[in-house]
Amino acid sequence: MTPARPLLARLLVALALVLLPAASAARDMAVFFWGHSLLNYPEGGEEASVPHWLALMAQARGDTLRADGASAFLLGHASALPPVPSWRLSAVPAALSPGQSWEEAGFDAAVLAIPNFLQHRDPARTVQDAPAEDLSAAILGWAAPRLAPGGRLLLYEGWPQMEDIAPWPPTRRGMARWRAWMGGGFADWHAKLLERLRARLPEARIAAIPTATTLAALLSEPPLEALPPEALFTDGAPHGTPTTYLLAAMIAHAALWGEPPPPLALPPSIHPLVATRYDALARRVAELAGLDPAADPPASAASLSRPSAGPGLGMGLNGISDWSTQHPFLDRMRTARPWIGHSPEQWGAWDTEALRAGGHLSPEGWPLSLPAGADRLESLVLTDQPEEAAALAGTYILSWEGRAEVSLAGLARDIRPAGPRAFRFRYAPGPGAVAVVVRRIDPADPPRDFVLLREEHRDLHAAGEVFDPDFLARIEGFRALRFMDWMDTNNSAQTTWEDRPRLSDATWAARGVPAEVMVDLANRVGADPWFTLPHAADDAYVRAFARLVHDRLDPRLVVHAEWSNEVWNWLFEQARWADAQARARWGADAPGDAWMQFAGLRAAEVADIWAETFADDPARLRRVVGVQTGWLGLEEPLLEAPLARAEGRAPPWQSFDAYAVTGYLGHGWAEAAPDLLADPDAAPARLEAVLRADLADHAARLWPHHAAQAARRGLLLVAYEAGPHIVPEDAGDERLRPLLDAFAYSPAMGALMTDLVAAWREAGGTLFMPFVDTAAPSRWGAWGALRFPGDRNPRWDAIRAAAEAGPWWPEARAPGTFEGREAGP
Repeated sequence: MTPARPLLARLLVALALVLLPAASAARDMAVFFWGHSLLNYPEGGEEASVPHWLALMAQARGDTLRADGASAFLLGHASALPPVPSWRLSAVPAALSPGQSWEEAGFDAAVLAIPNFLQHRDPARTVQDAPAEDLSAAILGWAAPRLAPGGRLLLYEGWPQMEDIAPWPPTRRGMARWRAWMGGGFADWHAKLLERLRARLPEARIAAIPTATTLAALLSEPPLEALPPEALFTDGAPHGTPTTYLLAAMIAHAALWGEPPPPLALPPSIHPLVATRYDALARRVAELAGLDPAADPPASAASLSRPSAGPGLGMGLNGISDWSTQHPFLDRMRTARPWIGHSPEQWGAWDTEALRAGGHLSPEGWPLSLPAGADRLESLVLTDQPEEAAALAGTYILSWEGRAEVSLAGLARDIRPAGPRAFRFRYAPGPGAVAVVVRRIDPADPPRDFVLLREEHRDLHAAGEVFDPDFLARIEGFRALRFMDWMDTNNSAQTTWEDRPRLSDATWAARGVPAEVMVDLANRVGADPWFTLPHAADDAYVRAFARLVHDRLDPRLVVHAEWSNEVWNWLFEQARWADAQARARWGADAPGDAWMQFAGLRAAEVADIWAETFADDPARLRRVVGVQTGWLGLEEPLLEAPLARAEGRAPPWQSFDAYAVTGYLGHGWAEAAPDLLADPDAAPARLEAVLRADLADHAARLWPHHAAQAARRGLLLVAYEAGPHIVPEDAGDERLRPLLDAFAYSPAMGALMTDLVAAWREAGGTLFMPFVDTAAPSRWGAWGALRFPGDRNPRWDAIRAAAEAGPWWPEARAPGTFEGREAGP
């Protein structure tokens, strides 16, 4: 942004001085607008109107804006005094009653919009048979004595013609020239006119609505500098889109009421880059107006009409493994690879299951003995962490109980004793792993309770903290957390409650994270938990899990309960299991969709157990059923299950509250692989085109279909996973990896995520869950919104902005729900 010139600085100071009394004035307001199409543009619909948005902002605060207006240029306005209102806006009640005089209406302010084609001449020069300065003085001079006591006059700057600067649509350079003129000579012209009008009308209170000045700043800064011209304007005049009139209204609100624009529920017509950053933009408008951007808008009953407070997006959590870059726990051994055994001849001669079957591991997974022929047992941690993950580097302490020969290998450096059963070492991320090695075990006191901490986290861990504070900071501010991968849901072998993950397990990478830890995390950060129970879990397992959640979860939070994950997906064991169950129940001649019918039946049974457990407070429970997004019609056997209904059962859909789909972009991208390799410079644009076509298909075909299916059954439409679905392995060429990885975290991907959320919102979707929080890109995909702790990229920024913008659907929640609390029951 260019530094303010002295004249412009005087304008902003004067504006701030004029605004000071407004904050203590009556908050209801009557305003007359002498306007033109940059203030109110009927051809663009009611949302192409500054008074429309001002009225909604007043309503959001519990106040009322009454307004009238007329459209003309200066000579037309000056020739029609008193003015005859010609606007009719459904959201804006009129101030003038039939037969009432202008004075009797009691206008608190009058706004004069200056045409945008005069600014190349001095205000005193003739335009339309009279100087702009003389015409403005005549209009405002007539209005000043007819305002209500303390009434104010305001000049609305608007924005300059574009076609005088650059042809429509402008290039990036043309748009930059237009912004420079708007914030430079165009704004200075209005400042000069304001000074002269104040000199000619010294008794009047005249200020500016600095639309041009403020828009020039906003559109030259992140994030709005990324907006294409077509998102703001429809032609070279330039008439605005609803987004531009909203921005102008935010600026006018600061001038009229002397406070930041209030929170506002925005329709899909507003560009997502503005909608998702509305609160931050409101603060910036306040800063540019000389107001206190931190001042909270006055509370009012009308705020209840705004969608519920709290974040707008959820997030899926990446799975637990020694190579994961998520690092959620202080104790890195919670994510360590389960122990394996080596012989002198073969690395990994005994896998974990072989060690367990041979009695060489305790029930918790700690070493008890070495198999005959083995020379050591080993557990790996901090495996193949990206070198860019500098936040992981530092000094670590490994400690344990029991007696054995314990050593460290791999990436552990400068290893020194830190006690009788402890080592201190330095670690830096890179290829390889830190290896914890055990030899010569004392069978009477075998090694156990290995703990690996950053040195600075020792006191936190001793105080009972489980979660890494950096991880907590990353995931705070999401509305929900989906624990599917933390639960190791896909291909799960758990069937009974005895099979569940335990707090005492040596590592939570073996069979998943304990339910207690997941509930505690949801409580800690203030996020609704989303659990996906194992497909083969029996009723007792489901009931015990539901009871634990019922008793331990913060009662303000809502649990999302789902049976398994993607049972339609034959890559997973749960699909084959459901098919076998269907054949056993209904015979080998059952129809081809029998596996989905059984999935619907079992999902409903599990949902009913959750409902029984939460019968004392059903508002705390949301039962979810997931469908295949691209296979239209496959939801019918899942939701209706005619074979189950023939047994006298209700259709499964009656047991659910929410209908879950995906929002993945990238279907068929591999067909473009030859083009990407042939012209790497054009690869980003080619990939963006593929993903945008997929987004358009979701918006026009897939999501509307599922929205209709959900609506006819009275179910909420939610998204359980979303984001780029670009798997390098699909093309089978490692040369594509750098291109694909770079695109997955590019500004184009950030814009796609923003547009994806906007399209989802327009389709009628509610909770939206990107997949997943933190994961390094690999040949299997760039699934993580972040690549490692400390990462920052446009995709993550877009997700966080959408989350911070708040929900767009109505959902009453108790105050403080999403603020979190300490872990524990």
